[in-house]
Amino acid sequence: MAESHPVNIFEYIDYRKFLLDKFQEKKRTERNFSHRKFALYAGLSSSNFLNLVTKNKRNLSIDGIQKFAKGFRLSEDETEYFRHMVLMNQSKTHEEKDCHYKSMLKCKGFAKTHIISNKEYEYYSEWYHPVIRELITFHNGKVDAPWIAKKIEPKITLTQAKQSLNLLQELGMIKKEKERWIQTDPIVDTGPEAFSVLVCNYHKNMISMGKESIDRFSHHHRNVGSVTIKMSQDNFAKINKAVIDFRKQLLGLECAEGEEEYVMQINIQAFPLSEVK
Repeated sequence: MAESHPVNIFEYIDYRKFLLDKFQEKKRTERNFSHRKFALYAGLSSSNFLNLVTKNKRNLSIDGIQKFAKGFRLSEDETEYFRHMVLMNQSKTHEEKDCHYKSMLKCKGFAKTHIISNKEYEYYSEWYHPVIRELITFHNGKVDAPWIAKKIEPKITLTQAKQSLNLLQELGMIKKEKERWIQTDPIVDTGPEAFSVLVCNYHKNMISMGKESIDRFSHHHRNVGSVTIKMSQDNFAKINKAVIDFRKQLLGLECAEGEEEYVMQINIQAFPLSEVK
C-alpha cells in the first residue's frame, strides 16, 4: 500500500477540508484516536463538535480556533495560518476575506507549499497588469516601459510599468525574444465563476475603473448602460449563459487580425436589487 502524503496545512484554503483530512490522518497514525480523544486534547466539552464543524453546521470562535489548534498540536506558525484561514472562510465581507488572505500569504510555511502565489495575488490586485499584458503586443511587440507608462490611461509611473513587466515575466504570461515582447498565452480569462479572493479583487478594481471612465472619456469612446428587469431564477440561468457566450464572442474578436489602437475593458454586471429567496 502506498504511503499517505502527510497533511500540510499550508496547502489548504478551506479550513473545514483541512480539519477533515487532519482527523483522518490522526486516525491512521495514532492508536485509538477518535472524536472523543480530540475533544480531550482540545479541552472541548462536546466530542461531536469537530464533526459539526467539518460538516459546516458550526463555526469556530477565536477561542475555538485556539482549542482546535491545541487538539491537533499545531505549531506556532501553523496556528497563525489556521487562525487566518478560519477567519477568511467565515468572513462576511470581501474586505475581511482579503485582509485575512493577505495574512495567510505572509505565513512562513506558505511560501514553500502555496496554492496561489504572492505573485498571482499581486497580478489580480492591480488593474494595470492585465492592461500592460495587452499593450506589449502593440508595434509588433517592440515596446518598452517608458512607452507603456505614457500610453496607459490613467497614467502610471515608469517604475510601476517596469515592475509590472517583471511580474508578468515571472508569472510566465509574457516573454521577450530578442527585441520583441510576446504573450505566452493569447487569452487570459478568469472563467465564469469568480469566487476566490484574488479574482474578487480584480473585479472590484475593474468596476471602479468603469465608474471613473464616465468622467475620463467622452461618450464616443465608451458605452455605459443598464437595464432593470423582473427576474426568475430560471431566467437568470438563461441570462448567465448568454453573458458567458457573449464573453467568448468578445474574446474571439480580440483575437481577430487587425491593427491595434488601444486596450479596452468590458465589464458585464448582473446583480439583484431586491431580496433574493
